[in-house]
Amino acid sequence: AYFGKYGSMQSINYGSVCVYEKTNNEWKQKGTLFDGRDLNPDPDVGGSLGVGTQLSGDGKRLVFSYQPGSDITNRAFKIYDWSSIDNDWKQSGPDILFGEDGFDIDDGLNRYKLSRDGTTLAALVGDSNSERRVRLYFLPKN
Repeated sequence: AYFGKYGSMQSINYGSVCVYEKTNNEWKQKGTLFDGRDLNPDPDVGGSLGVGTQLSGDGKRLVFSYQPGSDITNRAFKIYDWSSIDNDWKQSGPDILFGEDGFDIDDGLNRYKLSRDGTTLAALVGDSNSERRVRLYFLPKN
């Protein structure tokens, strides 16, 4: 998976996520390019895709974090599964939201991991008092 940053004329880094697959010694984009601007269409709001993109061992589940607005304590995960019928990524379930209970992922340090089989997401979360917890999310098989 690829993570890239780019901005608008107003220097807002929205970010992007894209998956590439190597076939016959050639790298090709696999499905949709996820553009942070699509998650944050209002350029005055800001926000961005996260830096910790995770891909399951079989390459069929993609997880990345994003900040849906300018509030850095309001972050979420998006989970996508590969659809061989549509030949594209399809969102799997609702976003996993953080920050509502005072605990948030430390996205800048990539403190979350997707299991090799793509069924467990572990996230280290913390609050403003530096208290840390590990949250586990059990996901359906893709």
